[in-house]
Amino acid sequence: MNQKQTFYFSCSIYIIGGGSVGSFLALKFSKLASVKVITNQHWRGREFQKEIVFVNKRKNRKYLIPCIGWDGVDRFPKNSFIIVATKAYNLKGVFSEIKKRFSFGCKVVLCQNGLGIFTEARKFFSARHIIRVLFWFGVRLEELSQLYFAGGNQVLVYGKNVDKLNDLVLLFRAAKFRVKRVWDCKQAEWQKALSNVAGNALASVHEVSNGELIKNKQFRVHMAKILDEACCVARQDGVLFGKRDRREVFSVFKKTASNYNSMFQDLHRGKQTEIAWLNGRVVDLAKEHGILVPYNKKLTQLILSLEKKRTQG
Repeated sequence: MNQKQTFYFSCSIYIIGGGSVGSFLALKFSKLASVKVITNQHWRGREFQKEIVFVNKRKNRKYLIPCIGWDGVDRFPKNSFIIVATKAYNLKGVFSEIKKRFSFGCKVVLCQNGLGIFTEARKFFSARHIIRVLFWFGVRLEELSQLYFAGGNQVLVYGKNVDKLNDLVLLFRAAKFRVKRVWDCKQAEWQKALSNVAGNALASVHEVSNGELIKNKQFRVHMAKILDEACCVARQDGVLFGKRDRREVFSVFKKTASNYNSMFQDLHRGKQTEIAWLNGRVVDLAKEHGILVPYNKKLTQLILSLEKKRTQG
């Protein structure tokens, strides 16, 4: 008879979304706590196993990840971590499903890139039930089962419930992430979004990797212009960036040189992108403050045009 597996952490972890980030977190946490991935696949409440092959330079490893559809979750167990790893444009629907099943002590962990994610979650949950997490690593999922890691391991976390926040920090550290707590959520969202705003859309339009983007002088000039506009808007939004922050943006692309960013991947799969939460959000905020941002506006229009062609084609 099989013995029940004993985990180092007693909490239950539900990861919503079986894409690249969701799958990567499931692999990292699977030996530390009870993990289930909630996907859009419906198996009439039955749990099923999804095979993921983690591809790296040393050795490829196969993992079986426990998955379940929404119809298999009646209520989340008390004190669970509900890690939302879906795209930003799916948040409203996901938050509605979580709220139907929410239990005492649960924490909603937000992993999306983009501006205004925490504010969106506040429409559904109180601030003490939300933890904002921002990742500084590159990972991509190919053919639905092959997971490639492109480097980086830093995690920024923000939350108002200190006890639960500490538990999550310990979990990430046990999974070999470098964790840093931050005290200003808006500053942290802007800091992470700055890299995505500067390069993701540009690399996607020109169909290049992070490394190819950063090596090209003309691309770097365009990135600098995009950054100038974004930093100007951030200043009006109450967030200041200096020369060091700008250098860090370029450093991120060097560290993840082999990675094709998530927007690039979405376009090539004929899926919707998160442009509205990145360059599109910069454009919206700029309009509110009466600022012109022609580079960000043009990139947003180009991505939306490509998105329309590829989703319809």
